[in-house]
Amino acid sequence: MSKKFNIYTVLDVRHLILEQGLECDDIFNDELNEYQKHLITQLNRNGSFTYILTKKGFEKYSEEYDVQIVGKIRKRQKHYTNYIDFDELKKQKAKKKIIGCCKLSIDSNSEEWKKYDIKRSDHSHTVGYAWIGGNQFLQVTTFNPLLLLIPLFLACMIAILFAACPKDDVILPWAIPSDITETADNDSQPQAELCYFAPFSEQITLTKDNKTVSLMNVKENNGNYYISYEVFVDGEKMQIRDIASGEDPGNAYITGLIVPGEKVDLDLWSKLNAGTYSLVCRATEYGFDTKDEKDIHYDLTTTLVVEK
Repeated sequence: MSKKFNIYTVLDVRHLILEQGLECDDIFNDELNEYQKHLITQLNRNGSFTYILTKKGFEKYSEEYDVQIVGKIRKRQKHYTNYIDFDELKKQKAKKKIIGCCKLSIDSNSEEWKKYDIKRSDHSHTVGYAWIGGNQFLQVTTFNPLLLLIPLFLACMIAILFAACPKDDVILPWAIPSDITETADNDSQPQAELCYFAPFSEQITLTKDNKTVSLMNVKENNGNYYISYEVFVDGEKMQIRDIASGEDPGNAYITGLIVPGEKVDLDLWSKLNAGTYSLVCRATEYGFDTKDEKDIHYDLTTTLVVEK
């Protein structure tokens, strides 16, 4: 199904103000008072007398009435590309993430219109909101003048860096050299083999039919490392009842050494109430020949969802 491409007409928001019966002086006077100047403004000053709500006016209006923002337009859009074929229009506009268009009457005595491309509303610098009928508005955006400060800031930083560089007339003393001697290969320290882990997915869901979380020592660690895991739930060491003895020793659950290519299935569904938890399984490496504990630890983390 092709996406919709809506076409709107910008309406004079002063008519909406009168429809809602808002208390206001004659807003159709040529000279607006200072209060009204903060609430409404012209969208285009080149011949159009269509007014929109300012950002402050829209905030005031939306406190009393439901509003819907259906997209955004640029106040100073200079060019609008049109296509005779409507399907071609939608196709070409979609490539630029344009979801519709709107037109603004430039001269009430003629059929002259100014057209604007509509994109999805966002947090761009907003100057007002154009009324397009009912409770629907278009966000009117413009270039944020604060962005002009970025090149000025970069220019100042470059100037500071150049000022900190040594002057050309500063002569540094020569260093006292010595010969470079090569280190014998047998003096270099051997690099330890990498230990590999099977990471968790971003979220694990436990159910009555899927109760366990698998803690693995992958086969790539064969001949190099055993792995033991310590379990933490929501930052607390997990107290797990020993399945074999049926007793709860009151200590944090630790798997013990897992042989490469094997795993331990941990039943957390039976232990935890329904809910969402932060699960951390801290892996500790042990030497394959000596079974000595290494100083390096690795945390496997995931969001654990328990459904009951």
